[in-house]
Amino acid sequence: MAKTAANIIPSGIESLVLEVNGGRTHYFKAGRGPVVVLLHGGASDARDWLPTMAALAGHFTFYAPDLPGFGRNERKESGYYLEDFIEFVEEFIKAQGLESPAVAGHSLGGRVGIGVALRERAGVSKLVLIDSSGFGKITPLGGALFTGFWALRRILRQPQPFPRMLAGEGGNTDWLCLHELPALKAPVLLVWKS
Repeated sequence: MAKTAANIIPSGIESLVLEVNGGRTHYFKAGRGPVVVLLHGGASDARDWLPTMAALAGHFTFYAPDLPGFGRNERKESGYYLEDFIEFVEEFIKAQGLESPAVAGHSLGGRVGIGVALRERAGVSKLVLIDSSGFGKITPLGGALFTGFWALRRILRQPQPFPRMLAGEGGNTDWLCLHELPALKAPVLLVWKS
């Protein structure tokens, strides 16, 4: 079987497994220097961070976990709440014994990173938000696209890992968090492309 570009792990990056919250968690680790936990978006998995890890491994120690239900991790049929992802990241940081890590998150990962930093249990030292969700409501076009992708993933039997959260079924379903940002104690770098 031929390897595709998405399956090739650059030299110096380890593909590892760790038990977090009683479940098997896949993650990538690379580099040396200050610790950065990388959180992927809702349409991808930790592989999205491989080019970043390869390029900057000489300056930072990176940990890039697959969030629950994504990548190589097991998936609950019922999905997850935002709170589930936040608790997972806190437990991942604790299980690794990381002290005062920086956290960088893209899209969904950014919203999760905001939640982790706000709760202050993981001692986040810096927060980098890249096109983070949580700053505005989904537009009608965005909603239509999301519905289309949701239907396609269902047909392909690869449902999104967070239907409970999007359906508003219990838990913290409030994506909007602009009003919470002033409470952040860690310095924040916001990266947004238009």
